[in-house]
This record gives sequence, structure tokens and C-alpha cells, in this order.
Amino acid sequence: MNGVAFRLKNEFCSRQFAGFLVVGGSAAILNFFCRVFLSGYLSYAAAIVVAYLIAMVFAFVLGKCFVFQSRRSSRTAREFINFGLVNGLAVLQTLGISLLLAYVVLPYCGVSSHGEEIAHAVGIMVPAFTSYVGHKHFTFK
Repeated sequence: MNGVAFRLKNEFCSRQFAGFLVVGGSAAILNFFCRVFLSGYLSYAAAIVVAYLIAMVFAFVLGKCFVFQSRRSSRTAREFINFGLVNGLAVLQTLGISLLLAYVVLPYCGVSSHGEEIAHAVGIMVPAFTSYVGHKHFTFK
């Protein structure tokens, strides 16, 4: 196995990554249902961003407690700022993919029912890998 493949295997075939997926999956479910609720009051794009922020706080607390188990509580403020930076990139990924799918790809493919929900669900899933790497090596290093 070459060096890159070995590093990828170690990065993503771990108990820590599995825990990250459970926490991230829980946050994604919260994100999705918050967005559906908020869409009754906000535009689609604004609802995506606000729901993402709500889920981000939820994910930070669970991630810090159960996935990246920081030993120093004095670093919490710095970790939260770093968490926000990593998630800032992730929300851009989520928003871009959700908008592209909802308003370009799915209509082009003839999908007319639940397009925003499908697009948002896919948009939430995409940053799982990039966020994990960012949080492991930057936020909670």
C-alpha cells in the first residue's frame, strides 16, 4: 500500500472517524429539519445558513465531548473559533451544492418534487470528509 493510501486508510478507517460520522449525522439531521422549519420564515439560502449555524453549535459540543476529547478546557474558546472557521468553509460547500442541485441540476434532470429537500440533504453530506480532516488537524489538534 503506498503512503497516500495508507494515510487515507488510517484517517478514515478509525473509531474517531466513526464517532465523527455519528455526531455529524446527528447534527445533519438537526440541520435538515431546522432548515425545513426555517424555510417557512426565510429564503431557502438564508434558511440553509441559519440551520447550519444551529447544527454547528450542537456538533461542536458533541464533537468536543465525544470525538476529539480535548484534555484542556482552557482551549475551548480557541477551538470554537477554529471550529467556526472550518465550518465556514463547509457551509459554503453545503450552500453551493444545495443551490446548484436545487435550481440547476435537479430541474434539468426533470425532478420537480422535493428538489430543495434532496439538494439540501446531498449538500449536508458532502463536507463530511473535509470537515473531519479540518477538525482533527486544526480545530482539536
